[in-house]
Formats: sequence, structure tokens, C-alpha cells
Amino acid sequence: MDANKPITVNFAMDSKISLASIDASPLGKRTPLILVHGNRMETETQFGWSSYIIAYGKDSVFQERYKIYLFAWDSEQSNAYNGQALGIMIDRLPELAYTDLTILAHSRGGIIARYFMNHYVMQSGNHEGQPGGEKVKWLVTLATAHRGSPGADPIWVDVSFDYNFLFPVKLALEDLYFVELPQIDYHGLWILKLFRIYSGMT
Repeated sequence: MDANKPITVNFAMDSKISLASIDASPLGKRTPLILVHGNRMETETQFGWSSYIIAYGKDSVFQERYKIYLFAWDSEQSNAYNGQALGIMIDRLPELAYTDLTILAHSRGGIIARYFMNHYVMQSGNHEGQPGGEKVKWLVTLATAHRGSPGADPIWVDVSFDYNFLFPVKLALEDLYFVELPQIDYHGLWILKLFRIYSGMT
């Protein structure tokens, strides 16, 4: 897929998605700083950004330069869906229409930010008709798997666990009890794992 080609997502707003500033102060000439949380953090206090926001509150120079916005996204939805959601929410905030912004994203949030930048087309403001990335001055990502993560593949996770954990445990038990345990059938474990995953048992 062309990284700069806009994509269309069948998007419907849900209750998990929001974009709001952490205070009611006017943006003024400050840069909007959008914090994009990591996977499964939408139920946490301030989506896991509490310590960062406390530090922000103690730094007057930083407060003069940036205004923080929290973007909450739905971990049950795809990266494309959430990237589109970020763009829609930015377009819906009038105070963001004619200013560029900075994004700070954690883990999977960085992938979602990139989807917004590469695939969402701005619908209003100073970059109307352009990719979302044209509106972003800086994207800072923390622990984002930009080259992909094997942890996103449940089959790899399960099979890797079998290979890397079960065999050493077998050897340790044999040494501990001076017995020889039956050979582990890794092929059988693969089949079992695949069956459990595709039959909806896991």
C-alpha cells in the first residue's frame, strides 16, 4: 500500500473515542500537544498519562509553549479505524483548525498516529485537502513497534512460548527428579494451538 495514499474507513463514533484538552485555558499561540495512549489504556486514569501531566503542571515554561490534549481510542478497533478517528476528532475542534500540532504517542498509539498522518485527509483548516501529516510539526513515539511486533500475532506468541518455555522446563524437571519424561510433541502442540485459536477456544 502506498504510504501516502488516503484510505477510507467505515467510521462510526463510539463512546471510547474522544479528544479533549486537560484544562479550559485558551490555546493562544501555544502548540497543541496531543497525547495518544498505548494499547488497552483507554480505561486508565488520564489514559495512563497521569505522571506526565503532573510533570507538565510543574513546568511553567512548558505550559507557556504547549497545551495538552488527550486522545482516547478504542483498542478493540483497527489501527486504520483509530487513525481515522484521530483525524475526525481534530477536524471537529475549531481551535485546532488553523494551527499545526505535535503528537506524543506511546506504543501502539504511535502506529495510530502514523495512520492519521499518512492516510487521513484533513477536512478543514489550514491543511484542508492534505494528508494529516502536513498538520503535524513533530511526532514523538515511545516504545512503538514501527517495524511490526510478533506480539501482535497470537499464533507466534503461543508457539514461541511452547518452544522456548516447555522444553527447558522438561529438562529442569528431569534433572530435579532424576526421571526421563516423555518427549514433547511440538508438532502436536502446533496443531492444538491452531485449533484452539481458529475454533475460538482462546
